[in-house]
Amino acid sequence: MERIHGIGILDVQALDKAGFDRKELAKRAVSLWLKMIFEGEAFHADPHPGNLFVESDGRLGLVDFGMVYTVDDEVRWRLATAVKAILDRNADTLIDALIELGAVRLRNEVSRSSLRKDLKSIMGRLPKTTLRKSSESVSSTLEQLLSVLRSNQIQLPSNTFMLLKTIIMAQGLGKGLDPDFDILPMLESSVRSLVEKRYSIKAALRRFPSVGAELVSLVGGLPQRLDRMMKTAERGEIQLRVDASGIEQHIHHLERLANRVVIVIIIAALVLGLALFFGLRAIH
Repeated sequence: MERIHGIGILDVQALDKAGFDRKELAKRAVSLWLKMIFEGEAFHADPHPGNLFVESDGRLGLVDFGMVYTVDDEVRWRLATAVKAILDRNADTLIDALIELGAVRLRNEVSRSSLRKDLKSIMGRLPKTTLRKSSESVSSTLEQLLSVLRSNQIQLPSNTFMLLKTIIMAQGLGKGLDPDFDILPMLESSVRSLVEKRYSIKAALRRFPSVGAELVSLVGGLPQRLDRMMKTAERGEIQLRVDASGIEQHIHHLERLANRVVIVIIIAALVLGLALFFGLRAIH
């Protein structure tokens, strides 16, 4: 427990009187939450103006940790995919990302096509004009996204809902300090850094043992599975059941899985090739 002394983050007159640069404070305040979400293990889920103070030396003092949620690498990656889909106006990728984030239907009659139509409608309102309009639209789009999910009877896990809600509230905090504040470049930068980190050689090598083990297990068990299938076919006991519902979603999932496996194999080949190259040079 620590007592924080400072100026309330949206006490604009006091901040101006103390000589603080509000544009710079807006970036620092919002980056505080984006760093927690895209880099940390937990995030403060209540970026309310009353929970953030500017101390006399310029440090930001964060209080009230009553709403704290954890976030792991997989959730963070799926969130980044969802944000990128919004920025790219890609409704199908957004739906897939939301499903992977744990979105569930509360009614069976909710259709993907209906949800896709609603999402395309709100993402189509993102203009390609000024940064200020774009920033306002990103915040508004996130709010409308949650509204569309509710109207389509789709529920998000509490962690996922709070992640999106926190980004919306952080945007409002930045706008309160600087009317021209734009969260869009900061979101893009966070997503880009996460992509670069995930597909770096170091990250690929870290994942390679588990991916390699899965491939070995799959290949090793393939002869036995083929043998069982052939014997079943010879006995005439094979039955086919086809369910085409949701096939588009499964195709997208398989495509992503195949892309990941190919990327890991290529990176592993490059690393082995470089190791051999430098090894031969060292010998000569």
